[in-house]
Amino acid sequence: MFYANMVYPFGSCKTAKGCSIIEDGKWKWPTRKRTCVETKRLIQATPLSFVPCANGKDQWHQKGSTLGQFTVSSAVQAVRGASTTVEWLKIVWHKRHVLRVAFVMWLLCKRRFMTKERMKAWEIQVDIICILCRQQEESMEHLFFE
Repeated sequence: MFYANMVYPFGSCKTAKGCSIIEDGKWKWPTRKRTCVETKRLIQATPLSFVPCANGKDQWHQKGSTLGQFTVSSAVQAVRGASTTVEWLKIVWHKRHVLRVAFVMWLLCKRRFMTKERMKAWEIQVDIICILCRQQEESMEHLFFE
C-alpha cells in the first residue's frame, strides 16, 4: 500500500504512475536523507531480480487465475493469501452483537486483552496483583477462567 508520505520522496505527485520512478529501465529510488520508514522498507523488500517492464506496460499475473485482469480484490487476495475461518468467528461477530462486548471477546480470542501480566511482559512498571481479589497475579486466565 502506498501513502502520500511514501510518494513524496520520489518527487512524484499523488496521482503519479509507477513509471515515474523508473529511469533507463532501472528503479529510480529516492536518495534523500529524510526518506520515510515505509519507503525504506519498500526499497529493501524489492528483490534485485524485480526489474521494471521495458515496454512500460505492467502485467498482472496471479496464480490460479486465467483472466489476467487486475482488480483491487484480486490484489488483496494475493497479498493476504488463503484465509482460514476460526472456530469463534460466529460467537463473537454474530448478527446481534454489541460492539463493545464483541471487541473484548475478539481481544480475548486473539489473546491480546490488556492485563497487568501483559504490561509486565512489556516492562511497564505496574502492580501485578489483581485488584478484584488482591491474591493472584492478574492474567486472562485468572480474570475470565478461574
